[in-house]
Amino acid sequence: PPALPRLERSHALRFAALQLFIERATASHEHFELRTEQLPLLIDICRRLDGIPLAIELAAAHIGPLGLAGVLLQLQSNLDVLTDGPLARHQTLRAALDWSHALLSPHEQICLRRLSVFRGAFTLHCATAVTGDNALEPGAVCNAISQLVAKSLLTVQVGDHEVLYRLLETTRSYAQEKLDQPAEHHATRQRLAECCLKLMQQAQSTWEQTPTGLWIERYAHCLEDVRATLDWGLSAQGPHTLAITLTAVSTPLWQELSLPREHGAYVRKALRLLEATKQSSPLLAMALKLALGNASYHARGGTQATHDAFASARTLAQTCNDRVAELRAVSGHMAANLICGNYQEALEQSRQCDQLGLHSAPDLSLSTDRLRGLALHFAGEQVLARSNAEQVLQ
Repeated sequence: PPALPRLERSHALRFAALQLFIERATASHEHFELRTEQLPLLIDICRRLDGIPLAIELAAAHIGPLGLAGVLLQLQSNLDVLTDGPLARHQTLRAALDWSHALLSPHEQICLRRLSVFRGAFTLHCATAVTGDNALEPGAVCNAISQLVAKSLLTVQVGDHEVLYRLLETTRSYAQEKLDQPAEHHATRQRLAECCLKLMQQAQSTWEQTPTGLWIERYAHCLEDVRATLDWGLSAQGPHTLAITLTAVSTPLWQELSLPREHGAYVRKALRLLEATKQSSPLLAMALKLALGNASYHARGGTQATHDAFASARTLAQTCNDRVAELRAVSGHMAANLICGNYQEALEQSRQCDQLGLHSAPDLSLSTDRLRGLALHFAGEQVLARSNAEQVLQ
């Protein structure tokens, strides 16, 4: 609202800044009611905050303990140092964040700065795992989270499966500046990496048993944190072993979100690091080669790199005596041969799949049967192709 000596209540309440303050103040303090004589106080508050929505929300969240007069008094002492200029709105928001941060309890301050390592949405369980340590027990984390929500420093997304929390980018950047102690920063990122690994292991184990839409709803929000963890973990200073494992087990996430090129880049980097360690880990190498084959196939088609990745994955699967992985490698190689027009090779590989005889993996066997039907069709064996297709449909 404009800086007028008098402003009618009905006119003043048409301004979005006042509407937002009243809405958020009522949400955080159910007994809040704006009296007419308090209107100049509220107008002054909104003008001091330059009508910035986040700054207004932060101020409104403190209406319960401070009241309108108290909020204005606090803002006067914190914002009066600001001057007009091209950076005035930025300075106003930062001062509002400084003011709101100063009113947090020590536990809330610890929780806020540690939550800044999250790039995307997160659950309460993840927040507890990442922020908690000897200085912040699980019970304290839960209480701090609820207070940060009440004070508009955390947003809440209520889904069908669980409640998710998120820091606005402005708040996250501010909180990340507070996470300035190298030891605390490293320990918090390490806990985030471990949390991402557990989540992706859970996602991998439920991938084939969960409807695709529901699975994506549960795990898509992890992408930003998985990406950030791999960027750090696969760098010179990162936890290589954890990051290499995360690269492999996060394959379903990248596949369902159709990001094969990006995942392929991480897989190639992870394979180079694994080879450089000179530690024998055929299971991990096999998983990475399978991931590389799939990423290469979906991003580039039946290139030589795709064929080589699946052939290498099969050899490693045989070494590990993992027949399910071997079937995945052979069926992936079949798909690559089909797209290249190598129909006889694909048919030969379908017979190799029969020899593996994996009745314990019906979904994978069905996918392989579908590929066999395509190979028969393109090879001109139409009677057999039709019979095979009918069996798959059945």
